[in-house]
Amino acid sequence: MNENVLIGATAVLISVAFNWVPRLREWYAAREDNAKRLIMLGVLALAAVAVFGTACTGFQLPGVVWSGTCDVAGAKELGQLFISAIALNQVAFLILPKPA
Repeated sequence: MNENVLIGATAVLISVAFNWVPRLREWYAAREDNAKRLIMLGVLALAAVAVFGTACTGFQLPGVVWSGTCDVAGAKELGQLFISAIALNQVAFLILPKPA
């Protein structure tokens, strides 16, 4: 598994969590639309930075091959991964069934 798959899976899992985890879903549903968007962006940004940070510290997740580096090129790759995560998160939100 590479970093693209890891970030993509994380984005989908975040969407599932905000739709299906009961207390989290209730808390999230009570927010205004703009607040929901900002919360989701923030959580996705934290996930992307966490993946980048673990790679920069030398921590290796078992089974994940990180090809990025801890420099400007790695930060650009992180930006691309973040945009991919946003897209995957929104697609998951739209296609996943909503709880009753």
